[in-house]
Formats: sequence, C-alpha cells, structure tokens
Amino acid sequence: MAVGRGLGGGKAYAAAGPAIVSQSPANNYTNTSLSSALTLTFDESVTRGTGNASVSLYKNATNELVESFVVSSSSRITLDSAKRMVTIRPTQALQLNTDYYVLIDWGAFVSESSGTPFAGISSARDWTFHTVQTLDVTRPSLTSKSPDVNETNVPITSAITLQFSEPVYAAQGDIVLQSTYDHREISVTSSAVQGSGTSTILVSLAELLYSQTTYTLTIANGLFQDAAGNALAAQSWSFKTAAAPVNISGEVSPANQATMVPVTSALSVTFDQPVSAASNKYIEIRRVSDNVSIEKIAASSSRVTISGNTVTIRPSTLAKGTAYYVLVDPGAFYKTGTPGDIFPGIVNATRWMFVTDPGPDSVAPTVKTLTPAHQSVIGGLTTKLQMEFSEPVYPDSGSIEIRNAANGALYKTISVTSNLVTGGGSTQITIDPGIAFNKDAQYYVVIGGRVFRDAAGNYYSGMAARSWLFTTTEQDTTAPVFSSASRSGAYITLTYNEVLNSSSIPSVSSFIVTIDGSSRAIQSVSVSGKTVTLRMSGSISDSQTVKLSYTRPGSGGIQDPSGNQAASLSTRTIQTGYTEDDDDDTSPVLTYIEASGRTVTLKYNEELNSTYVPSTSRYSVVADGNAISVNQVIVSGVEVVLTLSQFLTNSSTIKVSYTASGTRVQDLYGNYAASFSSRTANTYDYSEDPPITRAVLTGNLVKLTFQSTMDSSAIPAVTQFVIKAGSLPVRVTKVSISGKVVTLTLQSSPDPGDAVYVTYSQSTTGLKTNGGTPIASFVNVEVDNQTSIDDALADGLELTDDGQVALDASAAAVKTVMTPSGNYASRYTFDPDLIADAWTASRIAGNNPTRIMFQVPSSQIAGMVAVPLTALQTISYSDSQATFAVYYKNLVYEVPVSALNYSELYQVANGTVMYLLIELERGAMSETNMLKNAVSGAQGSLITDPYYMKASVMGGTKIVPIDNFKNYFNVRLTTGNAVTSGYSSLVLFDTQAGKVMSAPTSFTAYGGSTIASSKIRGNGAFALVKGSSPYTDVSSHWAVTTIRSLASKFVVEGTSAAKYEPNKAITRGEFAMFIAKGLGLPGKPSAASKFIDVNAGTAMGAYIGAASSAGIVQGTSGNTFNPNSYITREDMAVMMMRAASVAGSLPQLGSTESSYLQRFTDRGSIGSWARTSVAQAVYAGIIAGMTPSTFSPKTNATRAEAAVMLERLLKYAKLI
Repeated sequence: MAVGRGLGGGKAYAAAGPAIVSQSPANNYTNTSLSSALTLTFDESVTRGTGNASVSLYKNATNELVESFVVSSSSRITLDSAKRMVTIRPTQALQLNTDYYVLIDWGAFVSESSGTPFAGISSARDWTFHTVQTLDVTRPSLTSKSPDVNETNVPITSAITLQFSEPVYAAQGDIVLQSTYDHREISVTSSAVQGSGTSTILVSLAELLYSQTTYTLTIANGLFQDAAGNALAAQSWSFKTAAAPVNISGEVSPANQATMVPVTSALSVTFDQPVSAASNKYIEIRRVSDNVSIEKIAASSSRVTISGNTVTIRPSTLAKGTAYYVLVDPGAFYKTGTPGDIFPGIVNATRWMFVTDPGPDSVAPTVKTLTPAHQSVIGGLTTKLQMEFSEPVYPDSGSIEIRNAANGALYKTISVTSNLVTGGGSTQITIDPGIAFNKDAQYYVVIGGRVFRDAAGNYYSGMAARSWLFTTTEQDTTAPVFSSASRSGAYITLTYNEVLNSSSIPSVSSFIVTIDGSSRAIQSVSVSGKTVTLRMSGSISDSQTVKLSYTRPGSGGIQDPSGNQAASLSTRTIQTGYTEDDDDDTSPVLTYIEASGRTVTLKYNEELNSTYVPSTSRYSVVADGNAISVNQVIVSGVEVVLTLSQFLTNSSTIKVSYTASGTRVQDLYGNYAASFSSRTANTYDYSEDPPITRAVLTGNLVKLTFQSTMDSSAIPAVTQFVIKAGSLPVRVTKVSISGKVVTLTLQSSPDPGDAVYVTYSQSTTGLKTNGGTPIASFVNVEVDNQTSIDDALADGLELTDDGQVALDASAAAVKTVMTPSGNYASRYTFDPDLIADAWTASRIAGNNPTRIMFQVPSSQIAGMVAVPLTALQTISYSDSQATFAVYYKNLVYEVPVSALNYSELYQVANGTVMYLLIELERGAMSETNMLKNAVSGAQGSLITDPYYMKASVMGGTKIVPIDNFKNYFNVRLTTGNAVTSGYSSLVLFDTQAGKVMSAPTSFTAYGGSTIASSKIRGNGAFALVKGSSPYTDVSSHWAVTTIRSLASKFVVEGTSAAKYEPNKAITRGEFAMFIAKGLGLPGKPSAASKFIDVNAGTAMGAYIGAASSAGIVQGTSGNTFNPNSYITREDMAVMMMRAASVAGSLPQLGSTESSYLQRFTDRGSIGSWARTSVAQAVYAGIIAGMTPSTFSPKTNATRAEAAVMLERLLKYAKLI
C-alpha cells in the first residue's frame, strides 16, 4: 500500500502505486442493493489513466460481461473533489439474488503526485458481492437521537448521536445545525460523521456549542439511505444547551468597548470559579481594522498568571490609538481539578474589544466622505446622514442643525449626545434626523466646532452653512431584492434588482461562506452598481459546493441609496457562473400604486402567480373619503389591476388597502404578499386628453411627444422634471422644445434595460400648448428605454463580436516611431476622456471584469500603444478588477489597472501628461536572439516565434521601463502547433539572472488551436517553449513525472547538466530559487546584496534577491542568508505560504491551527513562528506528515520532495 507519500512515507512505499483502502459493496458482501453504485477509495489522490484501461462488471455464475467502462472517457465514472474516491454507476440495475465480481485493468488509475499506475484487480475473488434476495422498499427511520426533541440542559461539549431502525449509509448533503448566532453545515461524507454502514451515526462537532442557546438540527431528505437505497425522510428538531461549566463572572479588564486604555495594560478576566490553564490553547489579540493577529499567547505560558478565579494576561506593548479584540480558545481554562469542565472560550470579535490611548496627538480629525454627497439628490425622505472621518471620533457637546436651503429656516436640531447620533468611537458617524424630509426640498447641515473630537481631544472644526447641501425627491421605501448570484475564481457576486448604496459596505462578519461544508474566510466586500462582491481567501474550483448566508445588521449593510436594507439570505447555494434565485423565500413587496380612470394598478417587485387571484372583497379603495367598490381583480406579471365601479379624477386623494386572507397575492415560489392599509396612490386623468402620446429614451436624451404643438418659448426649469432610472434619480441638465416634442438632456445615460419614468411639476413658467393651455403635472410616466450599448459608445469606440469595447485606431494620435528591433511603426496614443468613456461603455455592456481593448492594425510590424496613466488610475479607484488589453497578431497583452504603482511611475518621468507605453514586437532582435540561444542551450525547442514586450512610463521626452509591478500582467498566446502541456510553458529570458525563466502558464484548447495563458511580472523576450529533462538519475524515481515536468518548464534544475540528485537534501538557496522561478519573479541581484554570504552575481543570488524582495524569504540573521544550509520542512512550509500570499492564494484555515496539527505527535516541536504556516500547508494538501502521525519539522527535505511540494503549491495557486 502506498502509505505516507505526502513527502514523508519514503520511496519504498511510493513505488507501489495507489492502493485501495475501502470499496463498496465490500468484498463478499451478501446484501447489495440493486441500485448500488460501485465505489473505490484509494490511499492517495488519483487521476484517470490513458488508453482503453477499463473497469468491468461480470456475473459469477457464467463469467458473462455485464458492462465495461473505459476509465479515460466514461461519464459513468466520477472522482470526488479530493480525487481519492472513485464512483462507477452501472447503466442498468443489478439483478436480484445474483453474484457479481469486478475486474480493473492495470493503469486504469494513476497516482496524481507520482504518476505511478494502480496495479488493478485481476482476480475474480478480490471484489465479489451478492445482491439482495428480495426488494426492500421500507425507509429507514430514526428510533432515538441525542440531543432529543426539546431536550434542555444539553452539555455544550455534546456530539450528536442518531440511532436508526437499520444500518444506513451516508449519501450526500449537509446536516444543518443553527441558532440565532451560530450556523453550521456538516457534510455527511466528512470525517465528522462516523458510523456509515451501521445503525448508529455519530456526528462530532468541531467547535463547542454556545451555552444556554436553542439550536435547530435539520437533516434533509435523502442524506442517509439504507442498503437498498431507501432514503431517510427529512427530520428537524430543537434542543437547548446548558450553561457552560465555567463562565465569565462580571466584566473583563479593560472593559468591553473601553477607550483610552494604556498601551502597557495587562488584560484580566474573572471567572465564576477557580480555574487552571490547559496546554496547547491560546489567547489571541487581533487588530479590529484588518483582523490581523497581533499576538498569540499560550494559556499555560508564564505571561498568563492565575490567582483563584482571576486570569491575568500580559501582552507585549500595544500600539497607540488602536482598536483590538481578544479571542480565547475553547478549553484554554478549566475548573481546577476537573479538566473536563472547560470555559467555552471567547470566539467572536464583539465580546472583548477595546481602544488604546492615542498618546500625544495635535492633528484634528477631518471629514473624508459625506453621504449623501454635497449637492446630490437623495431618493428618500427618511434618509440618514453619514460622515466618514479621517480617524475615530467621539461626541462631545453641542448640536447638529439641519436647515432649509430656500430660506435658512431651522428644520431640525439634534443633540450630539442623543441616540439619533451613532457611531462614536469609529470613523463613521450616522445622523438620524428623526423626522421625514419634505419632498422636492433642499437642505444643508450646520455643525459646531466642539461637536466631535478625537481620542486625544482634538476637535473637528465643524461644518459651515451650505457646505453640505442635498435635495430630496420622491420617497423610496422599497428594499432592494436579491435576484441572482455567481462565482468565479476567488470572487462571489450577488446581484440585486436596483442600484445599491456604494458607501454602505457590509462587514465581512455579515456573511458566512462555506466551501464543501467548511468555513472560508472573506478578505473583502465591495459594493458597485447593483452588485455586492465578496473576495474570498483563495480561489474556488468549479467542483466545490459553495453556500452563502447573509445576516442583515441593525443598520447599514446592503441597502439602496434611500437606506432601505436588503433582507437576510439563508444558505444560498452559489453555482459557477450565473445562478438565479431558485431558492426564493422572500415575500413580494408592493413598490407603488397608480390610479387612472377606472383602474388602480398595484405594482410589485417580482412576478406574481396569476393562478391565485384574491376576491374583490379583499381590497378597499377610498377617494376623498368615499368608498368605491372594486368590480374585478386581475393578476398579471408584476401587477395586480383593480377595475373600479366609477371613474377617478387627478384631484382626488386615493387610499388603497388590502387584506391578505383566503386566496392571496403570491409570487412564483408561493411566498405571500403582506397586507397593507391606506396606501396613497399616484393619480392620473388621461381619459379625455392624455398630454403625452410617446416618451422615448435614447442615450442621454428623453423625448416627450405631446398631442398638441408646444409653445417653444415656455421652457420649464430643469428642476421641474424628475427622471428615475431603475431606483435612482438622473439629473436633467437642459430642456428644449420643437413642435410637439419636448427634449430633456440628462446628465448621464441610464443603463440599457433600466426602467425609466418621468415626472413633471406644473408651475407658472411650465409647459404650454401654442394655444396657451398649461400642461398639468404628471407623475411616473413610463419612458420607453431604447438605449443600447451602441448609444453608450462615444466616437472612437466600437463593440466587438463578443461584446468587448474596443478603441478605434482612427481615434488615436498616431506617430511613427522606432520599434525595439530598429524598424519603424505607428504608435497609437489615446486621450484620457476616451479611455474613461470606454470604461463606462464596458460597464454598461455588462463586461465583468470591465475591459478596454485595442487591436493593433495588421499592417503594423509592432504594437506600440500609449494610454494616459491618470485615466487608468481613476478607473482603479472604483474598479480594481478592470483591465486594458492590446491585441497584436496572435498575442494578447493585458494590464490590470491595479497592477501599476502609480505614485512611483509619476516620479520617474516628466511631462504634463504621463502615459503607460506598451511595446510588442515579434521577430529577430538582440533580446529574442538571446532567448532562442538560451532555450537551445537548455535543450528546449520553440513552439512559437519569440516576441518582445516592454511596459514603460512615458512623459515628456523620457521613456523609462517599469521594473516594479504590484501584480501580474496577463499574456495569452495562441498557436496552432502541437503543445504538450505537461512539459511546455511560456518562458522569458531573465537578463538579471542570465537564464531562461518560466512564466506561470495554463493551457486551453480552442477551435483546433491552443491558448497559452500566462502571468508575467516583467519585461523582455518570451516564447512558448517545450523544455526537456536531461537528468539520467530520475527515470525510476517515484517523483520522476513531477521533476521532469517542472524541469521542462524551467522551474527546477539539476545539480549538474546530467543529474538532478533527487534524494539529496535541498538547500535554502536552491529552494528560494525554485520558488521565485515557479512564481515567475524576475531576478533581483540588487536585493540579494544585503546578504554578505550570497553572491549576487549568480543566477541563484538573483533569485534569492527576488524572493527576498517579494517577502518570501528572510535572512537567518541581520545580513546572512546561509544559502548552502539544508532547509527544514517547517522552513519550507513558511516559505511556501509566503509565496502563496504573493500569488494571492494564501490558504485560510477553516478551523484553529491546532486542529490541523493534532494528529502529529511531534507537533510540540514545530516552532511557534512556523505553526500557522505548517497548518495552512497541511490544510491545503501542499505538505503532509513524514508518517501518518509525525510531521518531522526539523528534518531536511530532499530535492524530489521539494519539487513535489512546489508543484502542489503552483497548482493550488492556479499558476500551472
């Protein structure tokens, strides 16, 4: 059996290939279900073999072949996400009372890590089974459970025990355990669920239950089934936990939410009984602003003292003016003399938080952002006001005044110490006016000079009159509704039905995301347009199951510009790509009411089920206090239409009520609309002379066509019109009249697909016909939105066949310049306004991420393109994922706007306008010739012609190459030539190291061609190359496949031209070089010069410098690196996790680090500085133990083990 080959078991085991650890049905099993699938579990990850190697099913009695499955191609064979369990699903049911056996060809499966084939099953005795004699159609049932239904005083350390009426097997899905503050999803196929195949299932919980909390446990239909395939019916019950054995008595010190805490303070907590400290448990101090762990202190260390009931913790000196929170591991302290009675810990950030004394500080706080913005229009009459300060501020004394801008009259005075002003102690202050604003009015805010101060007592200077103006418009009380979700790579995107408030960013803690049942950390949350985007820690593969929950906070969170909060989401499954809201549990919401003629129309926020029509008696319509009977109710689309017994007039006040009983209004998912009472309707009277015959939007122009010719001299003020696009108002900047058409010019173009409405308020200077008849006010007249992406395309932009926004060469300033090879070609320079227009058009076109492209004309020998840095920087502020791409021949060179160090670039050149200059050229020149010679010398072969690329900053007369990129650029090269992906890569010639250097490359087949997609951080010559592995001493080694692959990709190299020496210990210098080359980091000799024992003039020295500059390696002392010392396994784990962080793929632990190291008996010898990295590397499957129970942190790794670990790292980071 291939045991312990996670770089620990040894070579003798690895050579044996994958081994079976279990199979189902088990060998000689006599009660197999007729619908059973065949499953194999291997001791390591495997992949499908090649050729015609098969799994074959036979009848014992006659040796008759029932069915054969070619492993390399059969869709009836699947591998789980860990690639250890293989499932074979026969196309026909098995027969009653029949013996079968299974044979598997040699090489049907191979080891993923070593490529060693599985030996197969060649004997009919090795996997034989007998089917049931009679059909079983009885479902299994739960005969008992612990905790039981409505059980109380359940210990917080409890596991869950399920007793069934017969043996059951785990199928798939999650057991859900949840309370108000705790939500857990436990996969039935995880190691936490034990006992499959017996009548008793034990569910272990990774964390303690919350004390004195009511939990609900839910088992969905089909999570467990018996041997015949009969599924357990859905189960759900509740229980309540007991008090914890040890609890906090009184307050902690510093007190929760304390401020001005001295930086040298000790921390203390008093329990309700004497306690002792446990080993291998920790107290952790984290910074509030970014959740970074500042210090972890072992509960049993000398820095933690216990006196009876009181525990005192002495942290290192804390930073000034900083907010911290404290976490305590469950079980860190226990009742003295009774180790089983433990303190359940502090596991959330809000239980023990404090702010340290800022010390001397003479800088006054300033306002960074106002919401609503100065001179903006708000879409609600109950909007709260927000101020974002430069530092945390606190209420002091005085009042906040809100005044009417028209006459300066005081509208509202709010004491800063009232509960209407919240957020003290943070950078964001929220002001609740406490009363509704008037519609279509303008207000400003006045704040005195001693109302807010910082922690040091410096006062905010205040807000002068008319410095913060805003205008109100029609009230919006409808909450945004979740409509869809998608995921891609490390991003999850939630889409709502209206534009959201981009200044209200929900906290990371508002979300829970699980990947295959395990929690995954969220790095950041952003809000833009109608979407909320979560950036996860690490990418998510297509095969993983992703579930998301969102809890609506008391204030803030996901909301529209009017402050209406979106509802919570519960355990939504997020599919790859676009996922509609198939699991809708949200009631339809009434958005507004229209009354016209004999019709009242109720509009909801989602489609209704037209089958369910309430009776007329469920509605009440009152006009000016007089009831009007309803003759008919029609449900259609998003509308409920009431036909009345008499006509209405636009002067009437119409009140509508609805009682939800009997047959009720409901959406397509059966969610009922709520009752409402005395809702006011917008009234129209178009029965005799409708004023508008047509309303059309194209781009930023709304054209209103009236029945009569209009008086062209009677031009209303722009403020008499209100345009709503989606849920947002759009400012009218101009009104013009010609004939029957009134044209409104808008400040911006609404998006295609937005619902657009126009409202007009009559006045003495309003619209008139030529005959002098005034046009009456009208409200929310629907506008036909005929805007398309073509309307958003400014001159100089075009839309490609695949929906990308492209710059037209005719819009550029063209100049003939010398190319890198010494030839001449056109350089295309673009205006910053056109770049901004292109980004807007890409956003409107729905490109995600947004992307601007330019196709170099085919007549050009080189691609020479310049774009203004300021335009790219401006885009990066609001859209860090946006890119600019240049298409040149069969090459795409794509620059993420976030990859540039703008502040550095502005300093290296001169000129009033600074440009990013991209130069691309194919063919012979000194740089490409050097690459060709180097590839040939390394016994590689070119698959494509070599190219040269260079990114520079251009300003005035200076052009300076960029040598410091914040992130990878993307390069895609398409070739029709044959590509062996395992031994090929896009490579560069690294002039600093004097070597061929790999760029992380992945391959995609497309239309008979191969696309090589690479990530690059430098300039130079590059080509797609097939490498070679000339090493003669690896052919029979267990890691031969990995060594040859990485050597062919120019990532690893031998100790000589002919030998790799796989069993030799690897040095610190060699491993640093391998990592830097694997990540595609260009050599940096200058960064290596700080180490006195590193020769910066060598290739190894250059790559040590690159790794050091990126923060991947550090010296062993202030100025030494010890490159020739052998590296330990814990050192390797630390280096690899730093490298994963550089690649943006640092694993985020789903549990405590101790839980991942628990199985190693030598975990105590892992250095404290390395524990987190070792746990992360183990969790990600990048490194394993030397044996199942030992990690051997101080052991030196071999060069073969280093190659395998590095390959796993690059695959985890999706770099190969």
